[in-house]
Amino acid sequence: SMQYNAVSGELSSAPPATLDNTQYCDELAVLEGSCDLYNWSHGTHSAGLVGALNSNGVGIASVAGGVTLMGVSCGINDGIDISNVAEGLSWAVDHGAKLINMSFGSTESSRTEHAVIKAAAEAGVVIVAASGNEGVGTMTYPAAYPEVIAVGSCDYDKNISEFSNFGGWVDVLAPG
Repeated sequence: SMQYNAVSGELSSAPPATLDNTQYCDELAVLEGSCDLYNWSHGTHSAGLVGALNSNGVGIASVAGGVTLMGVSCGINDGIDISNVAEGLSWAVDHGAKLINMSFGSTESSRTEHAVIKAAAEAGVVIVAASGNEGVGTMTYPAAYPEVIAVGSCDYDKNISEFSNFGGWVDVLAPG
């Protein structure tokens, strides 16, 4: 797999060897971005849901079992800058990404972000983004761009999760 950090320009965005994987983080630490373990865990969790090997008797089954993954980090502890998003998306497309998944969002749209997403879609890349976790109908970007498949969350009973953002701009719900 390939890894790229759009913030630092490094070709490896793997967690640092000094990361304390026993760190306990309360909700405030997560919200403030001061929980290094959480900051590194989301991408790892998402990658496992997508690409874990199936039928190997270990762990979980995934939706795409054994695909090649490309990890691209566009954020730092205190947020994600649009220039880093544009750099990360462009890098992924230039290096052969077929599908891009984004788990971040803002209520503000960006011409730069949308232009890069349009170019990726025109190149045949499928783009998916989370609708958000605020439980509101407010559109969030990049999920709300027309080229993006916006994914909200549903609960065990196949109802929209109380925390999931919603609206006609959300294309599909997935267990969350």
